[in-house]
Order: sequence, then structure tokens, then C-alpha cells
Amino acid sequence: MLIPQLQTQRLILRAFTESDLDTYAEMCGKAIIYSISKIRFNS
Repeated sequence: MLIPQLQTQRLILRAFTESDLDTYAEMCGKAIIYSISKIRFNS
């Protein structure tokens, strides 16, 4: 399935790539990110 890319002057939204995984895992390990995602996805 082809996932489209959306680009504005300030933002690029694209599909995750394998090279994103280490950064994503690091971000998910931070307490503030965990608490925000817990509120959003468990509500």
C-alpha cells in the first residue's frame, strides 16, 4: 500500500522508515512522551 506524503512550509508528514525506529524508541522511552500518549490512547 502506498502511503502519501504531506508537505507544508513547516512540516513533512511521511510514513515511518526503518531508519526512524531508533529515534522513535528513544522518544517513547521519555516519561513526558509516555504520559501524553497514555492520556491520548487510553481515554
